Amino acid sequence: MDKILITRFRKPQIPEMFSANLKKDKFEIVCPHYKDIPKTLYNIFKNRKKYKRVILISEPNWYTYLVMKTLDKKTEKIAFPYDIRNFRAMQKSWSIPRKIFNLIDRYCEKIVFIKSDKILHKGKNDELSELKFYNKIKNKPHYLFREFLDKSLDVKYISENKLSAKDGKIHLAYAGVIHIYNDFVHEKTINIFKRIVDQKIHLHVFGKSNPDIIELNKNNEYFHYEGSVHHSQLIKKLSIYDYGLDLHGRKDYKYKSDNIWDQTSFSNKLYDYILSKIPIIYSTNLKAVDEFIKKWKIGIGIPYTKTDDINIPDTKSEEYHKIIKNMEKYIKTYTNDELLNFIKK
Repeated sequence: MDKILITRFRKPQIPEMFSANLKKDKFEIVCPHYKDIPKTLYNIFKNRKKYKRVILISEPNWYTYLVMKTLDKKTEKIAFPYDIRNFRAMQKSWSIPRKIFNLIDRYCEKIVFIKSDKILHKGKNDELSELKFYNKIKNKPHYLFREFLDKSLDVKYISENKLSAKDGKIHLAYAGVIHIYNDFVHEKTINIFKRIVDQKIHLHVFGKSNPDIIELNKNNEYFHYEGSVHHSQLIKKLSIYDYGLDLHGRKDYKYKSDNIWDQTSFSNKLYDYILSKIPIIYSTNLKAVDEFIKKWKIGIGIPYTKTDDINIPDTKSEEYHKIIKNMEKYIKTYTNDELLNFIKK
């Protein structure tokens, strides 16, 4: 029993980040698709005694729950709810099947939390205290995960390479999920894009396209859809722009349960921006993001209600270049030692 198993349903990107952190250790990554789940669970069960510890990355939580059930009792179980589903309030507009699935997923997440030996989480430092079952997990060791950085992808800041150096115009970039519906925690992303380009600011978008994106790309000279790019190439492409965006939310939150999802949201796109040396423009309703960026002084926060009037420091300003220096300092001082100590202790 000497291996570390890292498992997540379908999506390998986060498990692969652990593989970069665990270079000197024996580890195994398992990210099955639907049809492979029975075989995967059988293989984990068959080999359960060889795993010293297992990192269970959600979502969905029913998968991590089933994996936990197959493990040996002596195996250390580390829960990592990548997005905490118990923070996602049920909505009246949801269909009955979706409501049922949500209840099952939240229950499975709760059990994984309670039955785990340690907890990794990536939102606010104190977010676990917001859980209704916090008293059942408050004494478990927990660690705020911030080890998203891959130094091998670091791109040097060269002002002459910026598009703004050629045309004298500010260029913003967005890389990530493009929400196509208005939801209870955020409006659809195209609305934010429109507010930015309506201010005659160039915006370059990387992500999965949809009809709204195609139409805006066709009809607005300030909007530039750059397609979906493999992560290994994305950092270099982002480096020619001036700022990276992390703007999500609504202007009309009704209840605390509506906005706790955004308050605890923390995206690994922030690290893409850091490696690209493009200062981050973010909405201050994202409290976990706000804590991180203020600590390292690597971006500019604006209220979500003010996204139709963004005041951006010039790229030649002292403020802008201080942010670049702070990003370089963060990369230089970045270490994964605390994470490794937490996993292994």
